[in-house]
Amino acid sequence: MVKAVAVLTGSEGVKGTIFFTQEGDGPTTVTGSVTGLKEGLHGFHVHALGDTTNGCMSTGPHFNPAGHVHGAPEDEIRHAGDLGNVTAGADGVANINVTDCHVSNICSLYKHITLSFFLILCFSTVHLTLITILNGRSPLLDQIQLLAVLLSSTVTLMILARVDMSLARALETLVRVLLAESSGSRAKMSSPPANVVQIWEPFQNADLQSLF
Repeated sequence: MVKAVAVLTGSEGVKGTIFFTQEGDGPTTVTGSVTGLKEGLHGFHVHALGDTTNGCMSTGPHFNPAGHVHGAPEDEIRHAGDLGNVTAGADGVANINVTDCHVSNICSLYKHITLSFFLILCFSTVHLTLITILNGRSPLLDQIQLLAVLLSSTVTLMILARVDMSLARALETLVRVLLAESSGSRAKMSSPPANVVQIWEPFQNADLQSLF
């Protein structure tokens, strides 16, 4: 079983927790709740990038590996990240319980790539951002601050999932290498250590579409 946990935080007291679970190649179940929302409908979807430095503008389009058009959750042809709307009541709480086959692609990717989930609030719409680590395809590698955030969230996810921490340790090493390179310190290293290379090497020439 593949599991992921999204700890949600946002402006004006918005917070919550979302759980993603997938058994084998079956559909993904998304459950949880978000509090502090304005009453009414809020869009709920996964974005392609994990860059939240400029709010929604820097998170990229909806996660859409198949290149489909936007659609409702019940549509056969739609973005994999389109999860429809969640409804917040008068108390500002939106309870979520969704079973979806398209978003299963995201959880299947967890078998190959470390995933972290973050929530941002943009124009009163709940956006779920997917951070993917794929060498040559993510802006994270040249943004040390975001990579450090990824490390922190990766450790959290691994602790929650009770899995091996070796990837988190390798990411920590990579952060240290990049910091040394950027500061020009005496500890500067010409190349990352072998364990880091082993993480990125399988994805150097990977076709994202082939992972699904």
